[in-house]
Amino acid sequence: MQVRNSHIAFTGFKNVGGERNRYYAFRMNSEDTDLPDSKRSIDNYVVSMELTDEDNGKDLTTFKREVMKSDIEDGYHDFNINFMHLNILKPNSKEYGNFRIFLNDSEVEIKDENLNILSFIAQTLQRVADTPAGKLILNKNFLEESYEAPIMINSLCMNYPEEIPSREDLTDEDNQKIQDYYDKNNAKEVCNGALKAITDRMIDYFS
Repeated sequence: MQVRNSHIAFTGFKNVGGERNRYYAFRMNSEDTDLPDSKRSIDNYVVSMELTDEDNGKDLTTFKREVMKSDIEDGYHDFNINFMHLNILKPNSKEYGNFRIFLNDSEVEIKDENLNILSFIAQTLQRVADTPAGKLILNKNFLEESYEAPIMINSLCMNYPEEIPSREDLTDEDNQKIQDYYDKNNAKEVCNGALKAITDRMIDYFS
């Protein structure tokens, strides 16, 4: 899978957010006692964005077409089909799991049938990473008022296993997490990390 580094398009996506979490595993047996903590970990990249067909960007149409062509069971977000929500798990040692990627909560298997959607994901992540922070579109009403903004954040959702409360009932800590998740520089950094994780996995797939 090739990630094309063509002209930077400032349309086609907006309201981009992201977070990276690192989870540490218990030592599996006495033989891995010398394995450093960094290798006993899994990096979790979470990225979300709203796709559009505005101006010259036709990301939403392309996304829907590639989802339909893939063998993903259900590639659309439950609350808003215009959103692409990615959950990427990258183990830092093969002993502690396998690379996995979820699109809107459905797992995307790494195989030929899904190369087009994987390529779309990688290209979109690269475009976000290459876009200057000041050019990323973040709608004020989305950030401050929408129901979608908090439900895209995995670490926030974990605090509310039943249902996320209304925006008025979120805590100050929750609201700060929302601000951090949609910080433009942070979103670019997480997209870059997610892109590297996917690229490394695809290199292994084609080798």
